[in-house]
Amino acid sequence: MGIRVKGARENNLKSVDVEFGSGLTVVTGVSGSGKTSLVFETLYHEARRRFEEVFQFGSVDQRLAPAQVDSITGIGPAVAVGQNLLNRNPNSTLATASGLHPFIRLLFARFGSRVCPSCGASISVLSEDEIVAQIVHTNKENKVRISVPLVKNSIGSHNSLLRLLEKEFEDALIVDNKRYSGEKLDPKKQHNITLILGELEKRTPRQVVREKVQQVREIGSTVINTQTKKDTMSYSTTQVCSNCGEWFTDLQPKDFHNPMSQRAASVSWMGYNIAKVQRLDVDKAYELFKDSPLSLQSERLSQEIIKRLEALRKVGLGYINLDRPSPSLSRGESQRVRLAFSLTSSLEDVLHVLDEPTIGQHLMDVSRLISVLNSFNLGIDLSAIGTFSTSSSFNFSIKELTLP
Repeated sequence: MGIRVKGARENNLKSVDVEFGSGLTVVTGVSGSGKTSLVFETLYHEARRRFEEVFQFGSVDQRLAPAQVDSITGIGPAVAVGQNLLNRNPNSTLATASGLHPFIRLLFARFGSRVCPSCGASISVLSEDEIVAQIVHTNKENKVRISVPLVKNSIGSHNSLLRLLEKEFEDALIVDNKRYSGEKLDPKKQHNITLILGELEKRTPRQVVREKVQQVREIGSTVINTQTKKDTMSYSTTQVCSNCGEWFTDLQPKDFHNPMSQRAASVSWMGYNIAKVQRLDVDKAYELFKDSPLSLQSERLSQEIIKRLEALRKVGLGYINLDRPSPSLSRGESQRVRLAFSLTSSLEDVLHVLDEPTIGQHLMDVSRLISVLNSFNLGIDLSAIGTFSTSSSFNFSIKELTLP
């Protein structure tokens, strides 16, 4: 359905009637002919006013006044990309301005691999079911010894603990890497105490494995170790490093605002921490995410990142680093960032209003933008103001509306 404007009277418009069809409509005319009055101050203004009115944004006295027009039909939500709107925020970067940064932060917070900042060991929190599944999988082809680290590099004699454990686990205590035989420990030295819960023969029934894991919980420990002839693994059911006992907390996306705050720096994805990812240029970041293995949980998130990187590449910004400050971008580069951000929207039937989208662009960049817009079933002209609406199904078309 097209957009019909009847009786537009903003500024110097004299009851102008206009119809905008699907695809791209370019509004041209000499300076002062009313291009901005028609497209921005009538069409976009009314689209924005109606949208805000539906959701009741702001108080009554802050709401926009209706445009000076008899009627506008067929209009929905609108997005405007103006000109000369340079971003002077010193904290803004290409990643934040293009909408990439929130998705990257979320990726690292939810799917990054963490290491203990104290000892460098991998850390993760698993449920009882996940630990049982891991042990059952290992036990298919290997005998598995299950043990519980009770004391890790702790100074003291630990006499009370040892006396208590001796009563029930006399032959299962390992103290300082050897079987405990009742000797007293030097209270001035660090000691390690480990409890051996037993050895699982190959293909031990799952229920027996679960009973061993539950026994760890009954003892009061949250860390369980498994050992085969080839490997030793540690699992934790709470937020503590199974290697050194260092406690850690959950990471949230907000923790990655400062990629150097120590917890954020200890998280990696595909071998990169977040600071290293942001030092990549758009082209290299695109290749990294495009070739990364995707889990079912992280696939949608990765695809959102790839979509935004692809849009930046298509508008010719593949050479810019993601951490490039926005104030250092040229006017043409800033214009392309806003255009790329606009084109990544998955909403349908949205009116896009572009104010001289090719201003400040090199001729080669203009050609690239034309190809990009064509790939989105859109087009563009080197005229003053262009409007186009996107939909899931329409044939590309371009019309020209010339104001006197």
